[in-house]
Amino acid sequence: MPLTIIKGPPNSGRTELVRERFEARLADDPVLVVPSTDDIFGWERRLTRSNGAFIGGRVVHFKDLVDEILGDESTARNYGGGTGIASPLRRRSLAAAAIESGWPALAVHLDDQPGLIDAALQAIDEFRENLVRPEAFDDAALAEAVGPVADVHRRYLELLDEQGLTDLPARAELASARSFEDWQGRPVFVAGFDDMTQRQLDLLRRLAAETEVTVAMTHERGNRAMAITESLLGRLESIGGKVEAETSRPAASPDHDPLLVDLERAFLDRDRDGSLEPGDAVSIVEASGRRGEAEAIGAEIALLVQSGVDPGEIAIAIDAPAVNGGPILEVLSEYGIPATLEAETKAPETATGQAVLNLLRAGSENGTAERFIALIRGPLGLDQGEVDRIEFESRRAGETDAGKVADRIRGSFEIPGWQALKSGDPATAAREVAEAAAVNLVKSGPDGLPGSAIATETQMSTAIRRAIAELEESTPGRLGSLDLIEAISSGAVKTWAVPTAHTVQISSPYSMRAKRSGYLFVASLQEKDLGRGEGSPLMSRDGRSVLGMPDLTDQEEQETYLFYSCLAVPTKRIWLSYRVADVHGKAEFPSPLVGEITRLFVDGGADLRRIRRNSSDILFDPAEAPSEHEWALAAASQGITDPPAGGALDDAFVAVDRANRVKDLTGDFRNIDSPAAMESLAGANMFSATALEAFIECPYRWFFERALRPARFGPDPDAMAKGNLIHAVLAELYENHPGELPSGDGAEWIAEMASLVKEKAGQCGLGDDTASHRIQRHQVETELARFLRREADRTGAAYKPVGLEQKFGFDEDGSKPPLEGNGWTLRGAIDRIDQDEDGNGAVLDYKSGRSAYRSLAEIKREGKVQLTLYLKALEELWGLKPAAGLYVPVFAAQHKSRGLIAREQEAALADIGLVDNDVTDDLAAEIEEGFEKAGTAARKILRGEITHDPSECLNHFHHAGVPDWVPGNGEGGPE
Repeated sequence: MPLTIIKGPPNSGRTELVRERFEARLADDPVLVVPSTDDIFGWERRLTRSNGAFIGGRVVHFKDLVDEILGDESTARNYGGGTGIASPLRRRSLAAAAIESGWPALAVHLDDQPGLIDAALQAIDEFRENLVRPEAFDDAALAEAVGPVADVHRRYLELLDEQGLTDLPARAELASARSFEDWQGRPVFVAGFDDMTQRQLDLLRRLAAETEVTVAMTHERGNRAMAITESLLGRLESIGGKVEAETSRPAASPDHDPLLVDLERAFLDRDRDGSLEPGDAVSIVEASGRRGEAEAIGAEIALLVQSGVDPGEIAIAIDAPAVNGGPILEVLSEYGIPATLEAETKAPETATGQAVLNLLRAGSENGTAERFIALIRGPLGLDQGEVDRIEFESRRAGETDAGKVADRIRGSFEIPGWQALKSGDPATAAREVAEAAAVNLVKSGPDGLPGSAIATETQMSTAIRRAIAELEESTPGRLGSLDLIEAISSGAVKTWAVPTAHTVQISSPYSMRAKRSGYLFVASLQEKDLGRGEGSPLMSRDGRSVLGMPDLTDQEEQETYLFYSCLAVPTKRIWLSYRVADVHGKAEFPSPLVGEITRLFVDGGADLRRIRRNSSDILFDPAEAPSEHEWALAAASQGITDPPAGGALDDAFVAVDRANRVKDLTGDFRNIDSPAAMESLAGANMFSATALEAFIECPYRWFFERALRPARFGPDPDAMAKGNLIHAVLAELYENHPGELPSGDGAEWIAEMASLVKEKAGQCGLGDDTASHRIQRHQVETELARFLRREADRTGAAYKPVGLEQKFGFDEDGSKPPLEGNGWTLRGAIDRIDQDEDGNGAVLDYKSGRSAYRSLAEIKREGKVQLTLYLKALEELWGLKPAAGLYVPVFAAQHKSRGLIAREQEAALADIGLVDNDVTDDLAAEIEEGFEKAGTAARKILRGEITHDPSECLNHFHHAGVPDWVPGNGEGGPE
């Protein structure tokens, strides 16, 4: 029987031709094979559009086709339970064991890099999909070229067989070996693929020997955008495929906007450059930051929905939607627009999964109070007011053990799963929490059908309980909490969210390529590093080549093909969106493909409609606000006092009115004029840099956090304790080596550092034998080791440490006198002073987290004065000429120091790791500016002035110290 090929460009009738042929053969129970679950739904809608239903025929994945061939339909969807099919969890376990025996050098990294297991499974499955059997590696040359992953492949298959199991690739191999005589007369259609594995091609070849097989594919000879499909066509022809029909574009497409038709046809055609006239059908979105891009897209979608467009007619194509689509989904949700993110969701990414993990970790031997509180704050339906009380009392008592907090709860409420966990049955406990979380999330939602987020949670509840049942079946003895934690955290317990009707679909370009939608936004079209993807992490291109495996897809061709496919999706309008800068203002660049579009238009697309949203565009114009909340924000900012006609925004106007009244009541606390208070303030003219920064940022913040001096309850937060430990260890370490830096590989200093961490952890509140404290100590050692290695790289450094934890203004031995201002004084402690041979000095301030890590621009914009004040003290109290004030990162994410550097000292300090934007031509002026700003704040405090300009402190009444009362409710305002 023939293997026939239908090929043609997008929108040329291939899909309609397949539909007609499929429907004509319904009596023969045809099978249509498509790439994704969403494709199945799309084809089912297409096939039932005219008649409402059809009898006969199936739309399936390739794995469902395998089920059909083997005659055990749906077996592959039910792991365990006697099917003998290894689930994703079981496969990960087998792969880990295969790595242990087949590649021991890699196995030692599995705890820290669990993704290596997925990489191994990817390589194993790729061997099998390309018909590479373990016997091939009996050839020593082949085995050497491929590397140890060959032994992992062999061992995985041996373990699978030893345990009497099979898996989906093995089932596909079994199906390929079956007789297809009973398929005679049952046609097979294949649509939507731009690539196939050798296993899939082999299956089609064998089917075509017994029945009609028709493959519909996108292809147009000479079209550079479809170069990627040339390979598939050649491989189909190599197994006997013949092009039976070649569809062509119609002269006119009445369902498509003419400009979109011209755009798709002209793409990459240099003869068409400058030939298109701009129109409403094509728009460009330029934004700063992911949030800005999401808001710009969301505002455009809101306008469409407000004009009557069904959200289901709108789609967003974005690369890796699971990673990049979150901000867009968040914004659309805020705007009240229904949307679905087509992505894989892993258990730890859901509230249900987190609830189960929190239960298991809280109930472990070293379970922390923090983990237990996270559990009872989860979706278990508990009284959150009572939870507030319990957390307050627990923190005030300094409790760190989960059991102590659990004792407080007795008699208040029952925690699902806790009793079972304490009775030694973590599997039952996890099931109870998973079920309770899903039930309470459904109850908490609005009446009617649950939204996609709640649906995902209920699916995850089922997935977790199914995984537990499978683990119980495959694990000898009773499951332990660690077994469950590892399984649920592994990434193998997951659900797949598929867009539902009447919602905006957020999908990958790959998923969008064979669809049609009225309106399409192609988002995050950024310039990419096309040098990535040079093969599997565990197998090189050379290894693939010697095995005769197909070449990896050229990334540039892939990107071009998917972009071109997106151009064919919309029928009415398309938006091409990219970021020109990140949220910090660092330049980002659009994909070159955007330029390929704009060049097709007259004047290079200068007159194309452009939507711009910069990082400074915090609010929308009221007339363009995409939601009631955004309108309320805009109206409040512009002082709108009359509600708009029609009543549609009455609730929003009430919110604006209330906000304005709260602002009037809280916008200006009266100045401190109590004689006793004034006397107290006048006598306390010694300030710290952080106190002055608090006042500059917000006088209310200073008032509540500094002047009132609220007592802290509970132990110091771990982040603060971690920072204290880092500072204490570095101070003593460098004091033990005056004037020196680590040398060589820094091993001696690192060993000494590790001893100091153990010695000083207890003093800093991290000395307990709890999991949390052990983790914090390990992180401190890891981050300090990395920092010391960077320091060791500073061979021949011009600046050397001369002072650690240098204090001034303190009444203790070794402290310098305070720094004198005009009627005020300053005290402080400088983490480290480095000096060169010429008397120049640099202030180094260690930062163990991002929150206080600032560039020169941010220092000036946010009124940060600590570095400039310390440089002033360096000059006046230590007699050194200021060269730089630097925030030095001691955390993994950053290696560069930030702050302010004198240009003439840039080269001498370069080995510390600097950023060009932080270099200043006049450091002395920067120091004086900061000193004057601090002096202004100090004098206001001494006079009792805490009024401020709300425009410079927009969130002043959001501080926890300002009560959230409703004006006019009889409770009055602030006194």
